[in-house]
Order: sequence, then structure tokens, then C-alpha cells
Amino acid sequence: MGDPEQPDLGDLAIASAIGYLDLRLSEIGWQQRETGLAQWCKQIDERPSLAQTRPA
Repeated sequence: MGDPEQPDLGDLAIASAIGYLDLRLSEIGWQQRETGLAQWCKQIDERPSLAQTRPA
């Protein structure tokens, strides 16, 4: 995964897939096992383009 400040198409695809995973399967708790990925997701989710399109 790349820089959350300069994401490429692959980064956005990963962020979208993980967002869907969190929406539909939040009970699996992947964030506790994959702390580095969880931190990256937190950073990229702060981008306005992702924050504005997050499901309510």
C-alpha cells in the first residue's frame, strides 16, 4: 500500500474493499490482528473523497 496522501487506484480499491468488509462483517475484528493495515485505513479514510462517500 502506498502513501495515504497520494493514493493510486490500487490503494482506493483496497480502501473500498476494506470499507465494505467493515460494513458487512465488522464482527471479524481484523483490526486487532492487522494493526499496520488498520492504521493505514484510518489515514486514508480521512481523505475528503472517501469520507464524503462513506455509507451512513
